[in-house]
Amino acid sequence: MQFTSANIDFKSYMERQTAVDIENDYDLRNPNDDAEIDTHKGGYEAYVDYMKRDKATEKNEAGLTPTFNAYKDNLSVNDNNELRSKLKNAQEHKNLMWQGVISFRTDFLKDQKIYDPKRGQLDQKSIKAAVRDAMPHFLQKNKFGKNSFWWADIHLNTNHVHVHFAVSETGKSKRPKHRSGENKGILNQSSMRQLRGNIYSNLQLSEEKNLNIQRLTELTNVREKTASHFKNKNKEKILADTLLNNAYRNLPKLRVKSFKSNKKEFKKSKYFISKYIDQQLTTNTDFKKMQLLLQKQDKNYIEIYGVSNSNYSKNQIRKMKTQIGNDLLKQMYAIDVTSDAVKTSDVDITKQATLDQNKLALDVFKRELAGTTDEATRKKLKYQISLRRIQIRKQNLSEKLDKIHRKQKIVNIIKQQEHDPLIQHWEKELRKAETLTELEARPRYTLNKEEFRKRAALQLEQLDPAKISVTSRLLTKTRPYRDLNIKTQQLIGKTKISDENFKLFYQRSKAQEMFHLKQMLKILDTKEAIHTNNKKMSNTKDFSIKENNAILFKQLTKQLIELNLSEVKSRGTDRNKVQKETISDKNQKIFRKNRITSSSSSRGSLTQKTINGLSKFTSANISNRSQAVLKQREDMDRQIEREEEVEKSRF
Repeated sequence: MQFTSANIDFKSYMERQTAVDIENDYDLRNPNDDAEIDTHKGGYEAYVDYMKRDKATEKNEAGLTPTFNAYKDNLSVNDNNELRSKLKNAQEHKNLMWQGVISFRTDFLKDQKIYDPKRGQLDQKSIKAAVRDAMPHFLQKNKFGKNSFWWADIHLNTNHVHVHFAVSETGKSKRPKHRSGENKGILNQSSMRQLRGNIYSNLQLSEEKNLNIQRLTELTNVREKTASHFKNKNKEKILADTLLNNAYRNLPKLRVKSFKSNKKEFKKSKYFISKYIDQQLTTNTDFKKMQLLLQKQDKNYIEIYGVSNSNYSKNQIRKMKTQIGNDLLKQMYAIDVTSDAVKTSDVDITKQATLDQNKLALDVFKRELAGTTDEATRKKLKYQISLRRIQIRKQNLSEKLDKIHRKQKIVNIIKQQEHDPLIQHWEKELRKAETLTELEARPRYTLNKEEFRKRAALQLEQLDPAKISVTSRLLTKTRPYRDLNIKTQQLIGKTKISDENFKLFYQRSKAQEMFHLKQMLKILDTKEAIHTNNKKMSNTKDFSIKENNAILFKQLTKQLIELNLSEVKSRGTDRNKVQKETISDKNQKIFRKNRITSSSSSRGSLTQKTINGLSKFTSANISNRSQAVLKQREDMDRQIEREEEVEKSRF
């Protein structure tokens, strides 16, 4: 559709005699047998060439013109003059005039009994009524005010009957303007397609119109049914699915209102949701039914318009995916909403969830808590967090107990084959571990003084030097662990247990286990030294202590790396195949954790010179890690962009 400045000349162009035929207007749906017409002419040319009839019509007698508008099928001479006056007014106010054309396929007009090729008759009245009925929606869609007016003419001078129409405004235009003050000329693109569709629909016979309505209703129902499969997902189902999981984790804190959003921060989350929808639709029977209905609808479109409309099918699918995306977004953002009335069911849910699912849920609720200020919501979130923490602790202890029981079974098998003091040591330590786990599983208030003391003593024996923080007070009570560690080393050094049975229990060789125990003591020594220095620094400003701590951190990093390398080797992995970045990543996390948890005075007092004094080995690993993470993020962004481009090209 094009637009120009309003002008009167276009009115003359539309009603030129070579294009219009006011006499060729018959009611073919209610035919009049007395109508006189030359029947020797056949085909489309019959009414294109036919300009006159033997019997004059009432329109000619009344001095009517072929032009029609919102009120009349044929404007009189006076009406025509009034229309010219309106155009002159529009031109004076520098208003625009929009010109459009609606063309009809001859086969369509024949099927709908609008055109009779044998008699060469055309039912112009039905065409005019169809245009008149569709035009108000078109004007409203494009924000035309009450001062707008339109007129049209049916042209017969081409291979297809077509309607020329024009729209303009009198007085001051009510339509949107540019910043410069000029009127906006471009109309809503979809409104033109809707205008054509509404006109065609108005011309269809009632039976065919009903059939088309029936098709559209069925398609809508199937689309809604397909989308309903994605509604009412509970929190656990969302968190358990990998794609939805990633979508939730990448959701921006500021709520996204629509799945159509192209916000940069919503990009990754949208990518994962789209992947999930596509994955689920591939096996959805309702979606397959929808695709078949769209194919039938496209076939019907070809019969009406003569060309395929693949965009219709794509838009319907896109509309459905947007609806599904909005439903999933709504459910994800509501994941923190809980009810006091369902606390019991919430407890059941945490019990049914796996350890990984509860950990993920805990992470989700913590994130929601950090992003909300509403006190009622925070209270509910804290309740959910406490539930998850309790269940995670229980599941961890249950897993630990299962592991102890498995080891006890292994010891019983080895006992039947061999006798050695180390086996007795294993049995004793496993009983202690079992007792500790059972005591830890019980709430503190249920323990008596003796049980509480026993639990504390056993916890000191079973420290994990690699995980303990450099700020922990337990670093001042490491004697029980050291004694047990040294005793175990002595027993391993003297044991005559076969290598096969030894590895069955420890999952590593004797040499590897000895290295592991010694390395744990070294790590413990280093952390104790850092802990002692931290205490000294709180009472002194001696810079040498700070420098000593920097050296110790460097030493701790190397020790942790060596420990992890030994773990990798004990699992039977070729050291040369282990990616250095992966090992570096794991150890740098531990290093950073230990360093961050050190005393505030130590962190605040370290100078840039001291930090730069760390080994090149550590710096190189940190650099490699940063580059690796950056590269991974860039690769992911590129992949998402490529898939988005492919998706856009489809539509």
